[in-house]
Amino acid sequence: MPSIAVEIIAYIHYYFIMSSQLCRLIACIKTQPFSSEKTEVHVKKDSNGTTTTILSTHIQWYWKSRRDPWASIDVNEWEPYSDDQNRIIEKAFRNNAEYVNLKESDYIIDLKRLIQMNARDSTKQPPIKRVNLEDQSHPTN
Repeated sequence: MPSIAVEIIAYIHYYFIMSSQLCRLIACIKTQPFSSEKTEVHVKKDSNGTTTTILSTHIQWYWKSRRDPWASIDVNEWEPYSDDQNRIIEKAFRNNAEYVNLKESDYIIDLKRLIQMNARDSTKQPPIKRVNLEDQSHPTN
């Protein structure tokens, strides 16, 4: 496993080549956990001409779990998807896909209804949500 210094150097090198926004990158390194996977950069321009850059490592998908189905109090918690699953879901979301099949886990993600469907038990359909970690905005579900 590479050292954190090597990971940071690789991270800076990748973004220095791919983006002219080095200042945003330095702030990102300080506040976000490092991922060894390449990060996609998405730029949006609104009707006022304001440009917004979103790094896909700033996006995390969650599903609502019920930890103890036998508990007398219904405690639901938001669980993050794995890094690999998160990348698959986010890529499908950005491509306006309606469904994503998480093959290794027997789950199908419905991106229109924002639910996770168990391929073996259609009665299990917990909600999912997409969170921008950069601004910590949480959609209401």
